[in-house]
This record gives sequence, C-alpha cells and structure tokens, in this order.
Amino acid sequence: MPIRVAIVEDDPVLRASMQRIVEREGDLHWKGSYSSAEEFMARTSGLEDLDVVLMDINLPGITGIACIAECKPKREQVQYLVCTIFEDNENIFN
Repeated sequence: MPIRVAIVEDDPVLRASMQRIVEREGDLHWKGSYSSAEEFMARTSGLEDLDVVLMDINLPGITGIACIAECKPKREQVQYLVCTIFEDNENIFN
C-alpha cells in the first residue's frame, strides 16, 4: 500500500518540486499540496487519508510547529517530516 503524503510549503516552486518527486515515487501517493498551515488545517477530508505530511516550519500566519502541535493529537499515526532552512536548535527542537 502506498504511503499517502501531503505537502505544506509556502514557496510555490519548492512545493511544486516536492509534489513532482512524490508523484514519481511508486511507493508514495500524493494527497494534496497547501501553501499555508491554515489551508492545510481547513482541508475537508481531515487527516484520515494521510500517513505523512512534509511540513515547512517558516510558514506565513500559523507556523509549521504550531500546525503540527494542533494536528498531531487529532490523529497520532500521521508522521510529520519537517522541512526548514533554520539552523538554530530552538526552532529545530520545537
């Protein structure tokens, strides 16, 4: 069974590149791409159809860290892979 993946990334070029990579990988199934945490959290299908979310930390509005903190308790099986340019420990370990 393929791993169902969503992408949350505000940079449209990076988001499109990540989507192409997921779509080309046979073991992955792309479920949606979102430009903000708010857009992701408003998705109509909830988290039931996801296994993995590729999450940017530095999003406009609600940060990726806050988004994960809100979404993780709703379905703990979903794994979040954090994508970031930050190099400081505080952001990374949050």
